[in-house]
Amino acid sequence: MTTRGATKGAYAIAGIGGALYFAARTTGAGWLLVILCLLAGVLSVGCIWPRIVLGRVRITGDAPLDGTVGEPFGLTLRVTRAGLGVRILPIGPSGAPTAAVGDTTATTDVIPEVRGVFDTVQLEVASAAPFGLVWWRRRMTAPLARPIAVAPRLGSSAITLPPVGALGELSPISSGTGGDHVRGIREYAPGDQLRHVHWPATARRGAVMVKEFEQHERPRVEIHLDLHGSFDRAEDAAERAMGAVCAALAQGIDVTLCTAEANGPRRAVVTGRVDAGRRLAGAIAGPRPVLRAGDSVVVISGMGHGR
Repeated sequence: MTTRGATKGAYAIAGIGGALYFAARTTGAGWLLVILCLLAGVLSVGCIWPRIVLGRVRITGDAPLDGTVGEPFGLTLRVTRAGLGVRILPIGPSGAPTAAVGDTTATTDVIPEVRGVFDTVQLEVASAAPFGLVWWRRRMTAPLARPIAVAPRLGSSAITLPPVGALGELSPISSGTGGDHVRGIREYAPGDQLRHVHWPATARRGAVMVKEFEQHERPRVEIHLDLHGSFDRAEDAAERAMGAVCAALAQGIDVTLCTAEANGPRRAVVTGRVDAGRRLAGAIAGPRPVLRAGDSVVVISGMGHGR
């Protein structure tokens, strides 16, 4: 905890006190000493009380589950024991200052500057209460009620996805009731939809029969993200990976994203942009899953190369 410095008011009171001291010694007036003592008490309280407040204040935060680098999100701060008032400035991520008095809830907007999964926020808390004579400040870490996953920006990836034909043409691989072409009929099973009942076959066989459809395999691609390299290149790679994943999903291509995470390599299907953002928020530089022979693979690297 450090002091930011005295205000003009503190210097003014100190100057007046010095003048009263010399006047009291010259004139011997006792009432001047009384005023001098009052001013000394005010100055002492103004110097000490803010420090006591900052030592007592407690702050916890709450943020949405997901965010994106460079895009603001709302941060709710639950403040207790703030006394006559504190000023709160988010510094990690940076945001707009807000104020709190006593036990209260304050809100502000912050803008994350880096990708990652965060369970705390960094704050600078300052106070000059009750007289505004001396500012004290304290840097503190406030825990979040739930972690926030900050996704990379949506990069304009220079990676060209393989043509759909290279990713696996649509071909029948199984049967069910969710395809496009009828391949036969079968007996009803729990979960089948009523609109798929084949009424003529049901009448002939005396049992409920449903249409069985061909189901097709969607084209798919496996995207490997390598975050080794400098910080800037790694973040650029994460942005390009975000762009590639979203571009593939927009084309109806199933995406398997392969990354290194704190718990080790991870290979998993990405279901949408939010899912991709969470995966890329938790990605780190480390060993990723091995390439699978025969799969359509795109490698995005922070080392300055990829395919």
